[in-house]
Amino acid sequence: MSNSPQKISYLIGAGATHACIQAMGSVHGVLMSHLRDELVEEVKKLVKRDPDFAPVLNIVNEIIDSSMDIEQLITFFDESPASTHRRLAEELRRIFELVLRTRLQKIEDELGEDRSSLYYVLLDLYNVEGVNGVRAVLMGQVTI
Repeated sequence: MSNSPQKISYLIGAGATHACIQAMGSVHGVLMSHLRDELVEEVKKLVKRDPDFAPVLNIVNEIIDSSMDIEQLITFFDESPASTHRRLAEELRRIFELVLRTRLQKIEDELGEDRSSLYYVLLDLYNVEGVNGVRAVLMGQVTI
């Protein structure tokens, strides 16, 4: 194996973001289990508010509860040949973004605007020696 540094990129999802938020002492979470109640409330409002979604009201009422996975629901409706279902998928994406952005704003209000401390430990990961003694060179990082 070459002694040259390995080039790596991190894709840091909700789990890592949640861990950082918790390490900083926030009372809020960003995992689906933390967002679910707000998502359920917003989806039910949407279906009742928009008469185009009336035909799917029974489906939504049956599957939208505390165990709902919004990403699976979006995929389900997005793959439908019915334009109403695909439009519902777009609305669900909008709701998910709204709920997540609102939660992230609450976290920022609680912890302040110092975003650098939130990811400090994650940015430092690339300095850890690899198992073969090869250092890694951080090429990129993507977060939610």
